[in-house]
Amino acid sequence: MTQKIIALASGRLVLTALLATLVGASYVFNLGPYPKVENLAGNSIMPEEQISTAVYLTEFLEQLGPEGRELYASAQLVDLLNPLLLGIFLTLLIAWLLKAGNRTDTWNPLVLVPLLMVLGELWEDALLYLAAGGYPAVPVGIQTLPMATLLKFTSLTLCLLIVLGLAGLALAKRLGAK
Repeated sequence: MTQKIIALASGRLVLTALLATLVGASYVFNLGPYPKVENLAGNSIMPEEQISTAVYLTEFLEQLGPEGRELYASAQLVDLLNPLLLGIFLTLLIAWLLKAGNRTDTWNPLVLVPLLMVLGELWEDALLYLAAGGYPAVPVGIQTLPMATLLKFTSLTLCLLIVLGLAGLALAKRLGAK
């Protein structure tokens, strides 16, 4: 599977995925329900922007009020788009950099690292959606919210480090070839 992803990756496809990710993120965070939720939240940090406990989430949802909780639940549904697009982009970018640096075979599993970010974000979105939609009831598994957010942030950081490392190797190979 990883070899097929690497074979599929091209500069044009990476650029297309980047543009789709930017358009999707612009919609999610600028045109969707997020700006309204942020206004209702005032100075509060959104639970997905930090590693939040169930207690913080409950206080945040209380502050939003009924209309805000409904918007917040909608925002979580819209936010499902973001990890999917970002995951596709990062997977293709890592695959393309592996190919550009001639670092395939033993390095192939690196293309799967973005899936950890996707899983963490989808897990987090599901918990936040259930919490907002079911308020004041606490959804089963809400105590795993900090783990979901930590997985999201850690794997996103790991993806960044992988991209920077592979870009450096690809650039070194290119400069060494001249």
